[in-house]
This record gives sequence, structure tokens and C-alpha cells, in this order.
Amino acid sequence: MNTLLIDIGLEDPPFLVMLRAERLRAQLFDGVRISLQSMIAKYGLLEDFPLELRTTSYNEADRKVEVDLSDPQRERFQEWLRLPFDRITIQNVLYSEVMNVLRETGLDRDIAAVESLSFGTHSLVCKLGTDGRGLVRRLGSQLKAAKLHVFHPDSGDRDESRAQFRDINLKSKSANIRAPQHTRKSGRNGTA
Repeated sequence: MNTLLIDIGLEDPPFLVMLRAERLRAQLFDGVRISLQSMIAKYGLLEDFPLELRTTSYNEADRKVEVDLSDPQRERFQEWLRLPFDRITIQNVLYSEVMNVLRETGLDRDIAAVESLSFGTHSLVCKLGTDGRGLVRRLGSQLKAAKLHVFHPDSGDRDESRAQFRDINLKSKSANIRAPQHTRKSGRNGTA
């Protein structure tokens, strides 16, 4: 499969948009040949990962919508690559729960910042020299329902996630479509 199907959560039954692997490669990997599964694993694009998207084409007859990552989303991912810090993406947990667990376990000493990507998804920026994989084990034991993924700027295509990939479809109720000329933002960080 060379397409990432994303449920944008606008209606029931689900409304899926398509992000083609070659577009994702062009936007994030300078066109380097890498599998879609490896791109998903690299960035931790697990189910319900919030993405900000831009519509590139719409076929009204068959209701097919093609999307790219929005410029701000692409820039966020590029910044993750430029900075030398591990990041831990935590899904299915509230910000207050993350902060409580960090304080209770003393792991707040190893974390430089906590960035909220959506209501239930947060990115923990590890301090320089901190191995995110080591923290995942400790966090995972405290946040049993959470999905955790380590992003390391220099990692190859290996999956360092505790979550399981069920299939290549990314069903993100948090995805936000941005029309090419018109911007629609909701929430405080541009995701629904």
C-alpha cells in the first residue's frame, strides 16, 4: 500500500483522505526511497496522532481527497530532526496525568519540555543525553492505557514504539484539513 488513509472525523461513516507515500517522502525525506511503514514508525504516526493537513486535490464524483502535510506540520517534523533531543510521544492521556507521573517518578529531571500536540497527545522533549527508550519503560508502567513512541533524530527506520501497528491506516479524529488558500484552525495549537 502506497497511501496513508486518514479519517478526518467529519462524518459517520468515516471520511477518509489520502496522503500518498511519495508526497510524504518528498516532504519529510527529500524523496529518499523509504517504505511507508518506516515513515510511520520514524515519526510515530500511530492511530489518533494529530496531523495538520492541506488539501491538494478533491474529486467530487468519487469523493476522493488528497492531502499533504501542512507547512507548519512539516516544519514541526523538520525541527524534530534538526534538534539533537529524543522525544517521547504519549497518546491517550491528559496533560495533567503526564505532569503528575513525571513528578511522582522523578522523571521531570530528564524532561526539558512537554508540548501538547492535541488534547490527548503530548510530546516530551528529553534533555540532551537522555535516552528516551529508558524513560518509556518507566512511563509505560505508570500510564498503562497510553501509547508511547520514541522519536530519535538519528534513528533509521526501526520502530521503537511500545504500541502495535495494526495496519497502515492512520485513523485520526484529530486531523485538520487546511484548504490551499483558506486556513481553518481550531484548538490552541491548530489541531481539532
